[in-house]
Amino acid sequence: MRISLSEVGLATVLSRGTRVKKVSTFERGEQLRRQLLIVLAKHGHVRPVDVAAALWPHARFAEQLAGRQLKRLELTGLLIARSNAVGATSYVLTRRGAALAEAFGARARHGLDLTSVAGATFIHRAIGTRFGIEMEKQGCSFFGEHAILTGQAPYTAEQLISAFGKLPDFLLRPRGADGYWFGEVEVAAKAVAELERCVRVAITHPVAKANALPMLGVLFLCDDRLNHEKKIRNVASRLILEGGARVKTLLASRVRVALVTQGPRAKWIGMTSPTSLEI
Repeated sequence: MRISLSEVGLATVLSRGTRVKKVSTFERGEQLRRQLLIVLAKHGHVRPVDVAAALWPHARFAEQLAGRQLKRLELTGLLIARSNAVGATSYVLTRRGAALAEAFGARARHGLDLTSVAGATFIHRAIGTRFGIEMEKQGCSFFGEHAILTGQAPYTAEQLISAFGKLPDFLLRPRGADGYWFGEVEVAAKAVAELERCVRVAITHPVAKANALPMLGVLFLCDDRLNHEKKIRNVASRLILEGGARVKTLLASRVRVALVTQGPRAKWIGMTSPTSLEI
């Protein structure tokens, strides 16, 4: 008879003389392989430091451990290492790796042709990925651009573009929430008009309406070295002058900003919790 430790407790199990099944080295290896492939399938391309944050957040030598495990999967033909835009190494799924990830229940596509690895959007995607990993550790549901485009998100790219007029960089649902934050990653220069377009989504899209996507608001993830937060506040102030108290209330509840601190080569240093605008 199988006994649940959560139901009767370890002491009770031991007192009854029931043996707790030990997980073999092979089983642990298979579980780890599954976890690694699912992380790759969800984010498209990752660095060892990203995998370390996702799977071994408290390990002392997590990045070295992640690097060894990724290299092991590369040697078996499931992953391939690619040089990224900051001169480091990122890993993507091979066709064989994507097929195995699919067998594990993930929606997966190989990353052999992903332009965001070595292209101009690498830092943008890398920062979004790490933000998602950090928020998932807090119990949130996160779907980045790769997950949206590969059909892993609850809404298709076409539905999102139709509802909001553009594709978000990510969708984020806090634990227990009924809707998603429409996410924008701002780690490079951006025109005020584009920022305003995103802010307007927060005040024009209905929170709850038949056939509408349930949206909590717009969450901006900004590089703290840039002045995007100030630009967003200026946009909000101008919209309040146009729309009055109603718009101010909407902006206060539907716009959030989180600041990211990054070092050389897009090294993640930390972030602030998403907060409402100070208007």
